[in-house]
Amino acid sequence: MITVEARRFMSPAIQTPRQILGDMAVTALDAQRKERICQAWQDLIDQKLIEWGRCPDKLADEGVEAPSGETIHLAIQLAELMKARSLQPPTSVVPDPNGGIVFERRGVSIVEVIHIWEDGTIEYQLYRGTKLDKRVKLPLTTDYNDCIMRYACEGWMRAYCRR
Repeated sequence: MITVEARRFMSPAIQTPRQILGDMAVTALDAQRKERICQAWQDLIDQKLIEWGRCPDKLADEGVEAPSGETIHLAIQLAELMKARSLQPPTSVVPDPNGGIVFERRGVSIVEVIHIWEDGTIEYQLYRGTKLDKRVKLPLTTDYNDCIMRYACEGWMRAYCRR
């Protein structure tokens, strides 16, 4: 009986922004999320990829062959494409020792890699735990827009862009 009497004096449950504003709140959160994603991609382009093209000697000092201008341009195209699709940015972007560029996205049990080789080939790899689950080498083409979205970003979107 004491519990019943105490409940009479309790305030009603606090409503979440979605309960109060409905879809307007969801739209605002989506817009903020997209803005954060776009900014992260832009930072990656400006602070890593463009810098590697501007100062290739920094990478050479570290014992890594700097990516060529074409490889960097291709990586920027890929980053712009993924930014336009509001895909989550990679957790790391590093040059490979032979002049390529590697985008890596790590999850709890999934690792996705998009490797841009020095010859312009793009390879998508999906690891579940330590096991390579999928490897797709994309053909050399000038229409990476369609090709990347069909193959490389397929897993990236499935694994990380669920809402």
